[in-house]
Amino acid sequence: MNVYILIVNYNSWQHSLSLVESISQSTDDRYQIVIIDNCSTDNSYHKLKSSSYHFKLLQTDKNGGFAYANNYFIKQIADEDAFVWLLNPDTLVDKDAFKHLQSALNKNAKNIYTTSIYSVGEKEGQRRSGLCKINKYLGITSHISDPKKGAKADYVYGASLCCHVQAFKEIGLIPEHYFLYWEETAWCHWAKRAGYHFKWVEEAIVYDKVSSLSKEKQFVSEYYYSLNALRFFKTYYPLYLPMVVCANVARYWYRKMKGTALRSKAILRASIDFLKKRSTPPNQIN
Repeated sequence: MNVYILIVNYNSWQHSLSLVESISQSTDDRYQIVIIDNCSTDNSYHKLKSSSYHFKLLQTDKNGGFAYANNYFIKQIADEDAFVWLLNPDTLVDKDAFKHLQSALNKNAKNIYTTSIYSVGEKEGQRRSGLCKINKYLGITSHISDPKKGAKADYVYGASLCCHVQAFKEIGLIPEHYFLYWEETAWCHWAKRAGYHFKWVEEAIVYDKVSSLSKEKQFVSEYYYSLNALRFFKTYYPLYLPMVVCANVARYWYRKMKGTALRSKAILRASIDFLKKRSTPPNQIN
């Protein structure tokens, strides 16, 4: 069974290579690593190309975001009998993660798989899953930690999402207009409507380094998280949208009082852009 491990790289070649290094330690090697460079501006493509690690390297024609880069490759393998495992570059995988994931995959089942997630530095007892819930009153999301609550998941975390290629033919490609954040949420929303189920492979472990974001990236993350939450609710849960707008106002003041000025500014700017039906281009975001 062929499995492609997809890594989208944007100005993060060091993280991408660290992830490839962790994958290379896997106890099961029935996979092909594919890195899609999203038109990085830090010479990432050449750094990756000159690496001694074995992987397929592609480059998009623009920085179109997480969904655009993944779709760029998925369209190339649309007719293959294969699985794809999406991994964020700022993650690491346990040496047995792929073995456990591989043993759980079933090409005849309408399943979307995920793994256990640990933030770097967390202890074993603080495990959570890549299964997530949406708080429809606050417009925020959270990870499910209790296996018994897995059936209540609303979507699978895009940092560790695995499914058969056929799913993208049945459901459609990952929506690209979100650019960053909530795109996998929308795609999984479609998947649930199409009869797909979300499965947590508990034994497979992925470590998430998201807490190591720079201040600049924190601003960008907060902006797109807030903006795309509003877009998502306008499309799928419009009755909850007024509450989410109010929640954004509350989050703005909370961040401001906590002294995180960049994050509060990002929430305010995202809310204004949403209300004015515009989106700030990525190269003008800070």
